Amino acid sequence: MDYIYNSLDEVVCEAGRLMKLSKKELEGISEDSILRLFCEAERLIISKTQELADTLGFYKLKSVRLVCLWWNYRLGDCDSYGKIRINFKTLFGCECACVISVLVHELCHTEIPNHTKEFWTLFEQSAKKVGILSPEYNGWWTTYIKGDNPYMYKQPWEYHDDLKKYKIIRNKICTFSPGGEYRVKRESHKEIKAQLN
Repeated sequence: MDYIYNSLDEVVCEAGRLMKLSKKELEGISEDSILRLFCEAERLIISKTQELADTLGFYKLKSVRLVCLWWNYRLGDCDSYGKIRINFKTLFGCECACVISVLVHELCHTEIPNHTKEFWTLFEQSAKKVGILSPEYNGWWTTYIKGDNPYMYKQPWEYHDDLKKYKIIRNKICTFSPGGEYRVKRESHKEIKAQLN
């Protein structure tokens, strides 16, 4: 079976299209359609993150997963072992450059685990290298000196209606885990992944 989405930009465009639908229209979309979007997004997120890691020289990256996190504000995270998790929600309601900035942000955490001046300097340098910040830009650290602001990526999730729409999408493919993560329905996930291989 052929892939429907050939680039991360196409996945982000599809996610944006879904967010423009009414709640009733979203409820009518099949679980398989959403699960396929998730599987292809995961494939493209892994590929793009590895490409960025190679380009930027982040050699401590161990793995990348696309997950459905319970926290509404969390775009992604990186543990001390270099394992990155990107929230599926990050793909909804934003541009591709925004998603790439989240990937770069988490890759920077493979080197520096906190949000110190050194971290923001590394982020700024890396963002310039991949073209998501202008080479003339100076001062990410001074702009975000108070710490990591989840809205710095201009995600529109503070709007209640968008949260409700995303929950409809998430609940089609996930079951809730007490550990704060929604688990993607694994049986269906394996079937769709097998079709894509």
